[in-house]
Amino acid sequence: MGRNPPYLSTHCGHKCYAIMVAHARRLMGAFVVVLILSVSTNIRQVRVQERAGDINVLEQKERKNGECMISSRGTDGVGHQMEAKLTCIATAAALGLSYVHFPIGFAEHGVNVDEFHAIETMFGLGERFPKFNNDTMILEKREPIHWVGHCDDASWFDEDTRPKTCPQGVVYLNDNCFDFFYCAPYMNKNYTEKMVKALQDLHVADGDSFASKKGNQSKSKYDDENRPLTIAVHIRQNDGIRIPLATYFAIIRRFRNVVPDAAVIIHSDGNLDRDKLPGHQKLPAHVVVRGKKTTSLIETLEELISADILVASYSSLSFTAGLANMGRPVVSLQPDFMKRAGRNEGRKKESRKGVENLPGWSVVYEREHPQELEFYESVVAEAIAWRKRQRER
Repeated sequence: MGRNPPYLSTHCGHKCYAIMVAHARRLMGAFVVVLILSVSTNIRQVRVQERAGDINVLEQKERKNGECMISSRGTDGVGHQMEAKLTCIATAAALGLSYVHFPIGFAEHGVNVDEFHAIETMFGLGERFPKFNNDTMILEKREPIHWVGHCDDASWFDEDTRPKTCPQGVVYLNDNCFDFFYCAPYMNKNYTEKMVKALQDLHVADGDSFASKKGNQSKSKYDDENRPLTIAVHIRQNDGIRIPLATYFAIIRRFRNVVPDAAVIIHSDGNLDRDKLPGHQKLPAHVVVRGKKTTSLIETLEELISADILVASYSSLSFTAGLANMGRPVVSLQPDFMKRAGRNEGRKKESRKGVENLPGWSVVYEREHPQELEFYESVVAEAIAWRKRQRER
């Protein structure tokens, strides 16, 4: 017979030995369960951190290399968030990347949950693009990212910085893709063409929200060739970079000189009381003024997007409306310092001058807006041609 271990009593023998072995196995099993639960808890904590916005680089060495994915997520107003997402969709198309969608979950300026859902439905990005999947995807911060319009500064999208292949399941995330989108029109015509096509392929302005409300709900607003030309004017007053009211009103008057029967709709986030305007800024009675208190964000976006001509403020909501109906004329009002700055603004000021190379867009400066009617006639002619192309599609 074999000898018992020295720590066992000689009176216990093999029976006690078997009991001790079984007890040790139970202890080992309990340790393994605790270890597994600890690891699972850590994984859940990492995922909770991701949901909370922690996008630090996470190591996962066993992932396979594959297609590079990018996304946009921010917490500013709806206009900024939608502009950011549209620029990332266009950037992905230009560079052969994949866009992954994060639905709007929070926004500043008092937007409620119902409006989030309505905006998601209007743009339909969650139906057209894959959503971020917490079980199969992982976030990594996309950097460097430069100030919008500082096109000579370093960017993750630069040819010598951007990875040619990416770890499988990794989504490179930042607030926006302005560092490529607003610089690409200076770089390569091919980039611009791909970005424009990607935005036009969204067909936002063809959605149910923009269908004719009279009779046939599926009838496009472009089908009625006798419909008066519509000009939507977006005036940003409360925050951000503000353009003088006199500039907007001068542009409206010149458009009305070219097309007297045009339907002009002004949207403003401020208290634009037409009865209190100075005499030289009085608006004609047929110019409709809508304010934040009387018009929902959805209604505002619908009218800005669907208008034949958009007179845009230097506001993300304006840029969103312009990009969502790419190709129709947009008169983009920008502050005077943009013109003096060139394509690289030395101070920490943002610049979206790149839109001047997008089809239909014209950049106009606050105190140097065109006085000659030829400019407004050319914009109107472009709008009429755009309507005709949409009817013939």
